[in-house]
Amino acid sequence: LDSEIAFKVRVTDVVFDAGSEACCRYYHTYVRYCVNSDDPDSEWHETELCEDCTFNPRFKHDKVFTLQVTSEVLGCLLHGHVTFQVWGKLAPGSSSKSVSRASSILPRASSIPPRASSIPLLPPRRGKRGELERLDLQIEAQREKLSELEAKVRECQASKSGQKSAR
Repeated sequence: LDSEIAFKVRVTDVVFDAGSEACCRYYHTYVRYCVNSDDPDSEWHETELCEDCTFNPRFKHDKVFTLQVTSEVLGCLLHGHVTFQVWGKLAPGSSSKSVSRASSILPRASSIPPRASSIPLLPPRRGKRGELERLDLQIEAQREKLSELEAKVRECQASKSGQKSAR
């Protein structure tokens, strides 16, 4: 106790189990993780975004954590876990039937925990934390819709001002 430890979380790639439904692909994929997901105040970390449309998104994510070991941290290290979630968007024209197969998705990670309109590719949490995550998803989806509508309004305004100047 009262000493400092350091460890690294590395996420290199994710392998989607496509099975026989090879038409389902994801893009804008990323992994988010929490070192102590049992603590509601624990910070979630994210890999960079993989924009490729693929069954095997690759990441070059390394994060070093340094912790002061207290009795609470020791309990977390002995009995806690790191939670990984894979998020992404379903590519246009892909079959949504494959999303139900997502429970077999596992990031390859070693240890030495959401972006707009992404879908969680792991089963949702239960309880209050799960409810908060679902509400966050709904808020992010609404923000993206608002952003799209604002872009359309700007397009219309630009188009109208272009027509006026052409007269």
